[in-house]
Amino acid sequence: MKFSLAISFFILMSLLFEDACAKEKSSKKGKGKKKQYLCPS
Repeated sequence: MKFSLAISFFILMSLLFEDACAKEKSSKKGKGKKKQYLCPS
């Protein structure tokens, strides 16, 4: 039970990070150095 919960939480976090990366790429302002560090690609 706890194992599946941890996996779902990990997937949710990765989806949130990917969404933040997409927003950063679409804006192309590059003022957030923290986001660039989290998403070097």
